[in-house]
Amino acid sequence: PVGSVPAQSGRIALGRAIFDTGLGAFLGRAWLQPPTSGNYDSLILVTVLTATVFSTIASNTAAANVMIPLVLSAVGQNQAAGLSLAFAATFGTSLGLTLPVSTPANAMIYGSRLIRLRDMIYVGILADLACIPIVWFAVGFVPILFK
Repeated sequence: PVGSVPAQSGRIALGRAIFDTGLGAFLGRAWLQPPTSGNYDSLILVTVLTATVFSTIASNTAAANVMIPLVLSAVGQNQAAGLSLAFAATFGTSLGLTLPVSTPANAMIYGSRLIRLRDMIYVGILADLACIPIVWFAVGFVPILFK
């Protein structure tokens, strides 16, 4: 528990450094522009998919602290797109349900040895695949709600 405070502080500092140095804007443009070609729905889908994959191999908190500044700096001054992409990144990082590293709950369940890793991966992938279209659809309505 004591080690979690410095770890959380480091994650926040990493997210802030990505934003302040301009690295986020550079990576965001390089990462988001080519696959989406400016298509807003594709941009949301790519953000949700990337956040989910990143959250699967890292903790949800670490993924959110990297993804959110990245997408915010990629959209620049477009507040509606920034809000939508921040929601997409937030919900996407919450979907990393496959491996024990993703969430403390996953780690505790896996540590109990009552569930095999193969079963966690199978159910996690199914849950992620079921939730990604729901998040994609829901996040698409954020700009409509805040007009």
